[in-house]
Amino acid sequence: MKGLSDMEELLGRIESKGMVDYMREAVGCYHAGAYRACIVLSYIALFADLAEKLHELARTNSTAKKISKEVKLRQSDQQVFETYMVDQLKSAKLITEAEASTLEQVRVCRNKAAHPSGVHASPEEARFVYFEVIDKFLSKRLLLTTQAVDALILRLSNANFFPTTDIKETRSIVESELASLHEAVFPYLIEQLVQACNDPDQNTEKNAQRFIVGLSYLRRDTLTPHIRKRLVKAQAESTDYQQVILRAASANPNILDGHDAPTMIRIRSLLEAAVDETRASIAVTQLSHPIYLLSSLLDAFGEERVLTDFADLANKIVNNYRYSGSLVKILLEAPTLKKTWLKKLKREAGSSTYDTANRFAGNISDIDEQLGELIEPKDAFELVVSVCDAANAGAFTSQSLRSGQFLSVPKLRDLAIMFTKRRPTEANKIVKETDVSKNLEVFLETYLADDE
Repeated sequence: MKGLSDMEELLGRIESKGMVDYMREAVGCYHAGAYRACIVLSYIALFADLAEKLHELARTNSTAKKISKEVKLRQSDQQVFETYMVDQLKSAKLITEAEASTLEQVRVCRNKAAHPSGVHASPEEARFVYFEVIDKFLSKRLLLTTQAVDALILRLSNANFFPTTDIKETRSIVESELASLHEAVFPYLIEQLVQACNDPDQNTEKNAQRFIVGLSYLRRDTLTPHIRKRLVKAQAESTDYQQVILRAASANPNILDGHDAPTMIRIRSLLEAAVDETRASIAVTQLSHPIYLLSSLLDAFGEERVLTDFADLANKIVNNYRYSGSLVKILLEAPTLKKTWLKKLKREAGSSTYDTANRFAGNISDIDEQLGELIEPKDAFELVVSVCDAANAGAFTSQSLRSGQFLSVPKLRDLAIMFTKRRPTEANKIVKETDVSKNLEVFLETYLADDE
């Protein structure tokens, strides 16, 4: 049991300065032998403080908000609210069983002290109530569940919090950290993480962003709505959150779902700007890469929904990364985007602008292996004819591809030859209309000599 000097020292542990006066007066009553008054004052400070913390938690927790509303109503009507508040906090698991037990013990002591029952409060009871009130409640900045979050946020300044950038390892660390937190604190956790995303300390900033992305990657129903509300909706108008929103959306596209029209406009603008600013050195396997984002969107929503809500974004990604093998794989399950992609390639292959035509000729070999699954023989032949047309116009890289008889792009070459064998009349017409050769026979002999 705490001695008199300890009781004085305990005052320094009280977080709320407004409660210090109550407890200082309680100590004074104890010294004067007014043990009942010490208990009653401690009790008043305890529940006033608990109510304040409940109202604070209500800003980020829907369950706490409901309880807080009723408590405020009872307080304003001068009704007894203490028992109701404790029961509700316990039921919602916003306080622990041990805390609820302590509150009940304090309540019993207070009732004995406050009513003329003939039972006198002892010094031991007064010291017990005084100590428990400060140690278990007044010394805590918020309700217990939020204190764990506060401690977590402080640890984000540690450089080795996330030792790697691997998303699976990040997820594992995040899951481990969540194990000690109750679901009721998730809104508060995410709000604090969002604030930390712009912390002056670089480690805190970096780790907060990774933590949010890890939370998104978990794709839990208990987390997604809060990320959607407190990160995406709340910060969609801020370019400071551009990258973390992109990465979180790549990890879990559902955080982009269910927003009102103004927010969706902001989201689209934010993501499109992020795509434009993506560095060429970013690996496609990273969540910050636009191809990863597009793949996640298609998996979550399907192509029709993506082209309804994110058409410009999707087309921008397809255009920017049209010669990426990773993008080509995505197009296998996205027929409309594939048509856009193929149309772009055909225009580029036969462009009268040298740089544009050369871009196709210089990059098509990067995706040649996938062409057999993506395009039809007629498409391949039209691309080959377009390259020859651009070569005739003077595009040097196109000329190199043509002079090598397209051997550097074997899939494209084989498909083109296949088309001439299956539909020679149509192939001959394409050659003549493009004016790249007198007829199909000469074209084949000159540019696609078949070794067989």
